[in-house]
Formats: sequence, structure tokens, C-alpha cells
Amino acid sequence: MAQGHQPDIIFLSLTLSKARRMESIRVSLNYDACLAINVEGRSG
Repeated sequence: MAQGHQPDIIFLSLTLSKARRMESIRVSLNYDACLAINVEGRSG
């Protein structure tokens, strides 16, 4: 979806993904910045 529509902002919530994975997604989508908070156990 993001690649087809090219939105300015993408908000992902409750993914249980680590910041490193979010950074990888940011790079693959060619975005300039990313703010990610690592999960703690099963809560974000």
C-alpha cells in the first residue's frame, strides 16, 4: 500500500516488532526518518 500511494506518513501501532525491524521497513520504503519504541515483553 505505501509504495503504491506514497503517503507522507505511515503509522504502525501494536506491531510487537523491534526498532531494528521498523528501521529496516523505513529503509525499504525509502523514508527519511523513523521513530520506533522497542516492545517490553508482550506490551509496547
